[in-house]
Amino acid sequence: MTALSAVGLNSGYGPTEIVHDVHMQISEGEIVCVLGRNGVGKTTLLKSILGLLKPARGEVTILGHRVDSWPTHRIVRLGVGYGPQELAIFRQLTVAENFALGRGAGDGSRRNLDAVLNALPALRARMHQHAGSLSGGEQKMLVFARALLGAPPLVILDEVVEGVQPLLVDRFREIVRQRNQERGTAFLIVEQNIGFALSLASRFIVMKAGRIVEEGTATDETMASIEQHLLL
Repeated sequence: MTALSAVGLNSGYGPTEIVHDVHMQISEGEIVCVLGRNGVGKTTLLKSILGLLKPARGEVTILGHRVDSWPTHRIVRLGVGYGPQELAIFRQLTVAENFALGRGAGDGSRRNLDAVLNALPALRARMHQHAGSLSGGEQKMLVFARALLGAPPLVILDEVVEGVQPLLVDRFREIVRQRNQERGTAFLIVEQNIGFALSLASRFIVMKAGRIVEEGTATDETMASIEQHLLL
């Protein structure tokens, strides 16, 4: 099954078009990373897929449903986890309350939260602490963990390891790989950290000036090409 597809996607802000004619597809259980310099349209692409921005043209299909006219909350309910680049947490609420807003009720939801906390035990120790008082790395951890709640079949992550210490980057990598291998979770990952992204990705996409300019699998040859795109 196709987890996500975009066909002829164009979007931006008001009259300014940022994303131009993007065609992409992610299969069930696939990890795809989107690479590119700052300002090339990566986050705009994700927001257009998630309904945070309404596309000017094109089609977006997620888990078998065409969603380019849907509001974000309806898209998320299909089974999409999202870890945004910005620290989108409720700073005045506790970590436990932040989690409660991101999951449903019932034993299944509690078991899933336990699985997330077992993977990131530092958060378990902070459950009654206000989210705004966490360190920057812990806040990133909370954003990442909330994206995994509910065991969604598709998870979209935007720069989740930016500013994160190497040991935590390694832990995030292990968790993504484990979710993918054990549950078949598909991931769309936007990253500046090329090593993190390509160590996980079954396929990469390079964006420049709002367009996809290259895609493929990570090899020594493509690494050189990717680095060239990111330097120019």
